[in-house]
Amino acid sequence: MAVTTSSSFDFSLPYVNSYDDLRKEYRARERCGYRARSYFLKTFGFDVDDYSFDFSGGGMWRQFFGLHFENIVAEVLCRSYDLDRFDLTYLCDGFTTRNPFKYSLVMPKFARRKRGWEVRKYLVAEDFVERQCIADIKLCGSDEPAFNLHASIAERSGIKNRTTDISDFLADFVHHSLLHLNRESFGRIFDTLFVLREKNGRLLREKLGYDGETYKRNSHQISFKELEDLSAEKKVFPSAKTYYSQLYLFIPGIFASYAQIEAVFELADEAIYIPAAEGFRRCKEVIGFYPLVIPMPDFNLLEEFRFTKNPACVCMCSEIDFEFSPSGNFYLDCLNIGRKLLRDKT
Repeated sequence: MAVTTSSSFDFSLPYVNSYDDLRKEYRARERCGYRARSYFLKTFGFDVDDYSFDFSGGGMWRQFFGLHFENIVAEVLCRSYDLDRFDLTYLCDGFTTRNPFKYSLVMPKFARRKRGWEVRKYLVAEDFVERQCIADIKLCGSDEPAFNLHASIAERSGIKNRTTDISDFLADFVHHSLLHLNRESFGRIFDTLFVLREKNGRLLREKLGYDGETYKRNSHQISFKELEDLSAEKKVFPSAKTYYSQLYLFIPGIFASYAQIEAVFELADEAIYIPAAEGFRRCKEVIGFYPLVIPMPDFNLLEEFRFTKNPACVCMCSEIDFEFSPSGNFYLDCLNIGRKLLRDKT
């Protein structure tokens, strides 16, 4: 697989850099899904065949789907290469105001250009707390999940894509691993877990840490038997460290003829980059192929896009021009699509 090597954007992970490379990779991977499925069944007792990965094309993985700047870039990129768009979501992830994308669920920022940039915030949900399950957060004065509003706004702007939530996929991975692995091995791989519990009418994610013998939250212990029961109800989830290093990166280009569009991992913090790099290596070791990941700039860190704080997470409310002539280089195209979006908002 070709790695992005231009001196202006030199990265260490083996991304798929061009459309020609993507087509070659698709043709070379006819049986890699079978080998990966055999590996998970043998190693974790997890039968991936219970899930359908018959989608193709390209897309993003975010907690929910919306009209954010980075999502519009991904949409224009897919259209310019005639790639079917398909997105993965994680609705059982935990909400936090410290993550700008997650915070946009309840307080989205909408930007338009009007003699400079005008950015307005709108409170769309009020009854929420830290660690609350994203799917559990409702719109103000409604029983409608807040994430549905974002999808409907994107649809009204011309972006209506297929999505699938992989929360159950991640929960089943934990459950089958818990039944299949000995406790020492399970605790080593799943050193942190998140358990869904209801508290004061809200569904919260409780963080558990493994201490070498049992799982604890502060002084409260939870037995392996209780974990088994909770995981059977799909209420136990792996940490980002575990799912990036062990599972998720087998989806793009291995379980599915699908490429994930992702802001380059090298610019993420170590808690994401290190397990992602391990996930890349594990895919190569297990089935002989790296995941298919299309590199996108991290628009939050590039000075030319700093018309507001965390621009990748801002919703663009002007009319979108989906026309773009691609160069063949995915990263450069994403960069230029972003630049075009800024110029077009006049």
